[in-house]
Amino acid sequence: MAYVGRNLTLGDRALLTVTGSTPATSYTLQRNSENFVPSAAQNLIVSVNGVIQAPGTAYTVSGSTLDFLGVSVASGDIDFIVAMGESVDVGTPSDGTVTSSKLSSTFHHENPVTYSDLTIAASKNSVVAGPITVTGTLTVGSGSTLVII
Repeated sequence: MAYVGRNLTLGDRALLTVTGSTPATSYTLQRNSENFVPSAAQNLIVSVNGVIQAPGTAYTVSGSTLDFLGVSVASGDIDFIVAMGESVDVGTPSDGTVTSSKLSSTFHHENPVTYSDLTIAASKNSVVAGPITVTGTLTVGSGSTLVII
C-alpha cells in the first residue's frame, strides 16, 4: 500500500533487503545492493510473517548483520525491513570552535582562570564571580558592563 499524505521531509526512510543463505539466523542488510549499517536496531522495523519484531528481543544488529538471536528465519518469511532514519554523529567540536552565541543557555566557566587578554564586546554585560587573573589587557567595550563579585 502506498503512503497517503504529505511527503516525508525529515529522516531517511528506506526499504531494505537481505542477503544470505536461507533459512538462517542472520542476514546481511542491504540498500540498493550495498551493505547497510543502521545506527541501532531500534531504527529498524522488521516484519516476519506479518508480525512486527521487537528490537533487542527478536533481533539485534551488528554492523550490517541482522541476527534473529538463534531463531532460523526463511528470507521469504521476512515481509519487510524499513530503516526509519539514521542519527547523525556530529562528533566533538574542536577546542575554541564553539562561541557563546552558539550556546542555547547561559555560558558558565569555572574559576579560577587566568586570561592573557580579556575583552567584553560592545553592548554586552558580563559577571565574574570568584578569582580571575588577567595578565594582559582587560577591555570593556562601549556600552558594556563588567561586574566582578
